[in-house]
Amino acid sequence: MAVTTFAELEPYPAAEDGAPTPREYLHTTPDAFRFVHSEPLDEINGRAAELEQLLDEGLAVALAELLKRS
Repeated sequence: MAVTTFAELEPYPAAEDGAPTPREYLHTTPDAFRFVHSEPLDEINGRAAELEQLLDEGLAVALAELLKRS
């Protein structure tokens, strides 16, 4: 199994005519947090820092992209 991150960006402000606005999906990390279903929970918990780093990197990329578009 793998945990990945992405950002869902929607134009702001919304279209004045009520037309649907397309959403854009942006990959925010080039890698994934991988684990196997048979891996002991203690081992996965021991790698929590790796997962936190992946999530932090993904959030940073998403926020940077949002700020560029503002």
